[in-house]
Amino acid sequence: MFPNSTRKRLSHRDRLRQRIAVRALASRSLLQRACASVPADFGPLHQSSRVFTSRGSAPVGIAEDDFDALILKLKADREVRPVVTPSGGRARGRFASLKMSPTALGKSPSARYESLVELDTWRVLDVASNVHHYATHPVVLALPLEGDKVKHYTPDATLAWRSGAMCLEVKGLHWIQMPSSRASLLETVRALRSAGLPLALIVESDVREAGLQKRLRELLRLRPVAGLNRQKVNAAEWDPLHRTEPDAHTLKRWREAQAICDALLDRVMRRDPDDFIQSIPVKH
Repeated sequence: MFPNSTRKRLSHRDRLRQRIAVRALASRSLLQRACASVPADFGPLHQSSRVFTSRGSAPVGIAEDDFDALILKLKADREVRPVVTPSGGRARGRFASLKMSPTALGKSPSARYESLVELDTWRVLDVASNVHHYATHPVVLALPLEGDKVKHYTPDATLAWRSGAMCLEVKGLHWIQMPSSRASLLETVRALRSAGLPLALIVESDVREAGLQKRLRELLRLRPVAGLNRQKVNAAEWDPLHRTEPDAHTLKRWREAQAICDALLDRVMRRDPDDFIQSIPVKH
């Protein structure tokens, strides 16, 4: 017979296992319901990344010059609200990146984030070799709606991708499940489409594959510091300033992480945000 202290530990461990099993079952159930409502023109669910994939191979985004012209045309006469503030209950901060956009919209000294999902996404963008540059919360857009109405919207990021440029919206899944924020997001998605601006929607399950963020944090911590505001460097290289050479194992890990991030973003950017939002059950 087990001593009392041992029985207590076993009981506590059993309760933890039950909680984990219940959470896993709930997550699997949500994913199955979302998968059941995927339109017929979407391919199978990629189990490792939990994102819907399209069968199309058309270029993603639009030409960068056309994209910048549209952004400037829709730019509202107001400033972007402060993202990093001294107070507030959300995670906020700055992420050092060599890929801050040098476009006509200006160049921010570092990537700003106002949620942990955004921070995780900026890591993916920084490691992905197919992302040329990006800007976080760059501009307020005045998107025309029906009835001469206007919706003011600030993209979480704009980025230049391998085959074009586009807007990026980063959302926690719970925001898509809430009726009010879901309706607002759908309105934004459709207004951007009407304006000709492509949009990719990223949720936490897209950028938090098993072990991915841990791997990215380790690599970015080991990567040589090149400093900010540097122009004409290849930010996809391990050391853009060519001061050091990584060992074979580190270089292999870096290339593998880049391939994972490139494939992840390619899947997400080919996913129709309107269809994806509507595939997620509403939480009442």
